Amino acid sequence: MSAKKTLILAVVAVALLGAALWYSAARRPSQEAALQTPALPGLAERLPAVQKVTLTGAGDRVIATLEQGEDGWRLVEKDYPADSGALRTLLLGLAEAKRVQAKTAKPELYDRLGVEDVSAEDAQGVKLTIEGGGEPLAIIVGQNVNTGTGTYVRPAGEAQSWQIDRNVAVEKNAANWLQKSLTDIQPDRIASVSVSAGKDQVEIVASEADDGDFILANLPRGREPQSAFVADATAGFLQGLRIDDVAGAEAQPAQEPQRKAIFRTTDGLDIAVTSWEAEGKSWAQLQASLDEARAGKAIEAAQAAAKADWEAKQQAADGEEAGDAAGQGEEEGEEVAPEAPLAVSDPAAHREQRLATLREEVEALNARFAGHSFQLPTYKAGNLNRELEAYLKPKD
Repeated sequence: MSAKKTLILAVVAVALLGAALWYSAARRPSQEAALQTPALPGLAERLPAVQKVTLTGAGDRVIATLEQGEDGWRLVEKDYPADSGALRTLLLGLAEAKRVQAKTAKPELYDRLGVEDVSAEDAQGVKLTIEGGGEPLAIIVGQNVNTGTGTYVRPAGEAQSWQIDRNVAVEKNAANWLQKSLTDIQPDRIASVSVSAGKDQVEIVASEADDGDFILANLPRGREPQSAFVADATAGFLQGLRIDDVAGAEAQPAQEPQRKAIFRTTDGLDIAVTSWEAEGKSWAQLQASLDEARAGKAIEAAQAAAKADWEAKQQAADGEEAGDAAGQGEEEGEEVAPEAPLAVSDPAAHREQRLATLREEVEALNARFAGHSFQLPTYKAGNLNRELEAYLKPKD
């Protein structure tokens, strides 16, 4: 090769290197300036104004639509209250997240990070569209980093993807956006439980020993209960009851065969549970009511106990005052006696107050129950579905 050609090639190489360095230097300031900025600019300021969040997955299919209404957040697809705590955690985490590293801006490489457009049938990420307080904000949340802490994201409609400084997980199962807590009625409030399925009948009552245990009331002659605690789990069905899923009553109607249970509380609240199996899952519908006659008796008993307690305290206080007077020989001043509780001072008003509270509880429960079928966790359904024979020791 001639010296002239060598010189030309050297000049071209230097020019190309210079162009590359210039391009790199031109890009770097803009990317570096974007580091440590919010993962989704503008979200933090608009959090209080957020009214709707839509989660969209592969094939542009909507996973969940969460909307805020007068009664709080709802999962639109299920027409049921949403887990506002989980949504708050997601949005707050995303609002506080910072960009720490620029990643690919090439669409053909997005799938390595899980930030490809969710219109693709095999898209891995979830697009969050957040509405309220201005123009909608949208971001695609992809994979977590392989080592350390961080998640890959890409603002929807932008080419540049980013690694942010925290793990952000977006639940892809719509049922997991539900408010899953259904009831929490403590066993010590339960007076009795009746469960029936055809001719099979189970009757459970609270032990008279007042030890918090329950006994099988319809124990067959000559048989023994499986254990002293065999009825406790059934009586505790309504304690910490959470659901796995929910459907409209018309979408998941009650099917035969059915098991029907009635839980009666000591203060007059009744909860009827109709349950059944469908496609390997346990479903139930619930309804609350108030037995005002039983509630009235419970209130009268509570008032009698309050009166006896009040009188005992008064007698004790009178005895202490007499002792103090004898010891001191003179009065140092009168103490104002504490006011009697409403159950003692105005039993009629106390009764109405207690009944009003119970009626409000029934109304709130039925507002939650009405128009829905609830998928029960397996362990809860198992306690409800036991036949009478399962409560008993095997026959000799």
